[in-house]
Amino acid sequence: MSKILRFNLAVPTEDQPQEVGLVKDIWTRFFPNGRYVLNRAEWKGKEPRSCAVTRVSSQSKQVVDGKPMIVEIEVTYRPKGEINFVGKTRYDGWQAMVPSRTKSGEFADAEGKPLPDGASPIFLPKDVYDDVEYNDLDFGELVHEHEEGGIQRTTSEAVFEELKASGRIGGVAFLAARRSRPSRKLLVANAEADTGVDGFGTIVEVVPAATVQLKHVLSQKLTAIMSDFIEGRCTIKNIGNEQMTLAMLSDVLVDCTSPNGQSRFGVLAEFTEPNFMEDLAKHLMSAYELDVSIVPGEDGGLVLRHSSEKR
Repeated sequence: MSKILRFNLAVPTEDQPQEVGLVKDIWTRFFPNGRYVLNRAEWKGKEPRSCAVTRVSSQSKQVVDGKPMIVEIEVTYRPKGEINFVGKTRYDGWQAMVPSRTKSGEFADAEGKPLPDGASPIFLPKDVYDDVEYNDLDFGELVHEHEEGGIQRTTSEAVFEELKASGRIGGVAFLAARRSRPSRKLLVANAEADTGVDGFGTIVEVVPAATVQLKHVLSQKLTAIMSDFIEGRCTIKNIGNEQMTLAMLSDVLVDCTSPNGQSRFGVLAEFTEPNFMEDLAKHLMSAYELDVSIVPGEDGGLVLRHSSEKR
């Protein structure tokens, strides 16, 4: 589990009375070239390349009477196995995970050979951050260390009860107001790829069941649909108010491969990777000012709240 360590560093002001200059000096020390740098060796019991200074700020507005300026330093501990997202890039700890591809752009195995049909992409670790010797740096006094909260899980019943108790249902707040927000559906079928509009104005995209890396492709499409929903470009089945929204992502995906012609709903877990919902929640929180929790199950989805509404 990732952790946040907070330090208070008392910086003497005798030689440099201007706070702006002091903060610039501290910033340059912990963010050389304006980038995160990791701990080169073990530091405070944390393994090498598992920590990064992620925030530096001054508590005071100005330096007076020659007193030390207190600078708050935030260090994020993110060990291997802790998955996060920065934009669309997946990180394992502080290493970027880059899909292996052939020279022609096809997904490849670890040796660079094309993957067989149906195989999931292979992600290779890539170091993108430099490191420095943290043990040579003065972080000041450790004042707090706590675990970062994981992705919360809830139930649709709990969401409905909360909405009922609020007395306000409806008026979902999108980031961008649009006059046209068509519904979206993804159909997995034994057919060729196609996109059309049904009689209700729903955009229906057919994804062939024979698609190479089908789960990966569906995960990408579902992620794009959730982003479009948040930005008001499309809609999916949902219920909520101006503070929170339950987006029923399971309703988007339909299995139409049955020989008898029957459509199956509630197949999200079957057609996506085991950690898809958690990775999607982390991705959305990295891209938008939202708190996201998961509603698992056949009728599952995501609960979206503006960060200011976090409970």
